[in-house]
Amino acid sequence: MLSIQESITRLRAEIIVQDWKLSPQRAEMLKAAFACLRQRFKNRKTPHDILIMADYVLNQGIKNNYIFIPPAIDFLKEAMAHVVSLYEDPLFDPDRETKLLKTFQIKIKKLLPAIQQPLTQTPKAESGKVGQNSGNPTPPNDRTIYPGGIPPPKPLPVNPLPAAKEIFSQEEQQEIEQVMNALKNAVYTSPANDTDAIRRQLEDLLDTEMAPKEADNPAATKPARSGAPTASDQSGKEADNPISDCPETPIRLLTIGKTTIGIPDSDIALISPLSNSQRARYLKSGSVPLNDFSRFMKNLARQFKGPLSKFKESILKQMTLPVMTPMSIDLPAIPDETATALIVVGDGQWNGVILCAKISEAVPAMTRFQKARNGDISGFGYLKDSTKIPLLNVISVLRREGFLTVH
Repeated sequence: MLSIQESITRLRAEIIVQDWKLSPQRAEMLKAAFACLRQRFKNRKTPHDILIMADYVLNQGIKNNYIFIPPAIDFLKEAMAHVVSLYEDPLFDPDRETKLLKTFQIKIKKLLPAIQQPLTQTPKAESGKVGQNSGNPTPPNDRTIYPGGIPPPKPLPVNPLPAAKEIFSQEEQQEIEQVMNALKNAVYTSPANDTDAIRRQLEDLLDTEMAPKEADNPAATKPARSGAPTASDQSGKEADNPISDCPETPIRLLTIGKTTIGIPDSDIALISPLSNSQRARYLKSGSVPLNDFSRFMKNLARQFKGPLSKFKESILKQMTLPVMTPMSIDLPAIPDETATALIVVGDGQWNGVILCAKISEAVPAMTRFQKARNGDISGFGYLKDSTKIPLLNVISVLRREGFLTVH
């Protein structure tokens, strides 16, 4: 499966691309990105439902032999732009997201009749010429016939979304709810969402679709993961920043993949061992139900430290937290598949889960710190015995991949 960052990169690329004659490979990559981001936003209604709508529109175009009518292209590009924006915005604005979702519900309701009708195409028609006809009209039997008429010679500009009404009538709310339920059923039961089929193509597609072509640009190299500097950049930053004393800070040592990092013990809400079956289930779903930590005759909230300990038992049992992947040039790009334990981390109302191969029982104190930014690694912590440990910036990971819990 695509990682979250690769999925966002894929969306950015499709937003700015001028040529929208989607090939089967590009369409499958885009579907894989939608699937990954739907899981990422599983607990956040607005981006999750926008991705459901976009995936349905994409499926309809695929059913029509990768021919997309201009309004469908506009919808997909607008949807992807908003998803990227919501992902990158560190501030959660529920009012803004509610209005945005209403706007997209109105737009999908208007778009559905056009995209659900099959396109008719004569044997001479070429999908590669859709939307690019010259100023001279062509004979009717030599072009693709769209529902609602022939598209204009020039590509349509992206139309702004219609203004959403603040309040829906009860009939409108029921109708929109029916539309969304139908879309969700169509997306989740579609054979096109077979992730196993997508997985089999990813290795070749990543290299051919997303990596820069060295033949066209000899100086181009495969980009590092977003936010992660190269080794040479990292060594320069480390040399520029002095080692300074800091208050004694208890830290836990975690091993993710083959790299050991430190994390302030105060950021950890819970530590739990992980069985093979649990690991497989969490990796597949991308989330961890907190009800899994329930114990007979033991209060669930009391097992947590920090804000999660203040939630009601009934709410905690219904809550799931995302499996997060810390980013740096030394850490794996996907959750640790050799993990034997997990930690629940939190900062204020943001919470998430990190899988690790090892967690130290000892809690040594960090007494000195050196800034050296490396993705989600903020720098190096020095223990009393002068051991040097990369220190994880928990807030960075949580703002990107965490779940906002609200009482």
